[in-house]
Amino acid sequence: MQDVLTQLKATADAGVHTPTWSLRDDELIESLDAVHAITQAVAALQSRLVREIDSRGLAIAQHASSTKAWLREHLRISPHAAKRILELAQASTHAPSWPKRSPTAWSTPSKPRSSPPQYSSFPPTWSAKRKRP
Repeated sequence: MQDVLTQLKATADAGVHTPTWSLRDDELIESLDAVHAITQAVAALQSRLVREIDSRGLAIAQHASSTKAWLREHLRISPHAAKRILELAQASTHAPSWPKRSPTAWSTPSKPRSSPPQYSSFPPTWSAKRKRP
């Protein structure tokens, strides 16, 4: 895994220094879509790694009070960011496994979205003209 992460970091670093002004409109949009897909994949990998660290109790073994505290110190992030990363990792243990798709498949739904339910009237506590305090 270390080889893949090293290559990903080198590629991302090269992309940061690539000028964007010369891209055509369609290339600019395609690049944004690709970066978004990569970001989502990296976030999923991060969640898997944090979930494994948490399940092994590595934070406690390294004398931290909790996985959240360990993440905050190890990654040098805010307590809120550490809590969010841990919550996402823990939630992903209950998430359904998603089918493998190409990065562009995530940007367009495979079937049309249904429209939200239509209500004939609002609940009695709602009024069309809500008064603000």
